[in-house]
Amino acid sequence: MLNPNKLRLKYFLIPFISLMIIFFFLTFIATTNSIKRSTNDFEAEASRIAIAYSNVLAKSNEAYTTITKLLDDKLALSAQGINQEIDMATNTSLQQLADKYYVDDIHYYNANREIILSNVPEYIGWQVPTDHPINDVLNDTGDFLIEDIRKDTEGNDFFKYAYLRQKDNYFLQIGLLADDVHQILQSFELEGVIDDIISLS
Repeated sequence: MLNPNKLRLKYFLIPFISLMIIFFFLTFIATTNSIKRSTNDFEAEASRIAIAYSNVLAKSNEAYTTITKLLDDKLALSAQGINQEIDMATNTSLQQLADKYYVDDIHYYNANREIILSNVPEYIGWQVPTDHPINDVLNDTGDFLIEDIRKDTEGNDFFKYAYLRQKDNYFLQIGLLADDVHQILQSFELEGVIDDIISLS
């Protein structure tokens, strides 16, 4: 004859174990589904962020290119206009031309790369040193050249310069003060944009 206590224990354990198995199985399924949903949500969010960052980089590059082109176009147009009037120019009239064409510097170099006319009087007589970045431009064979924005070697301001070759190897140099533009363009450069993105992450 079976012991009543053992019988009761048997009837209790079997359902209990069955329920525990079902509970753990359902918990496992629920946890797995939750992890899967979280992973999918994370992947979707990561994809959305990646697309947003990609758009930011694309827009920054577009803005950088647009601003640079506008400056180049302005220098090209100013150079053409000033070039038509340079033959009769004096230091005083160069200042008038600078005001007329909204440029900051106009320097006229002779074949020895010495400034013989300028709207900035203190530059008259200045000669290009052998290690000066202008030499890289003046040694080029092109008739019209535009530099990237750079710091003026004789001061602390940033300028963007254009050069127009004249007869007898004379050169016309036109400069735009570009401190503000330089700061704006720096914010659009790839490294700067990535730093901004990282700081917001």
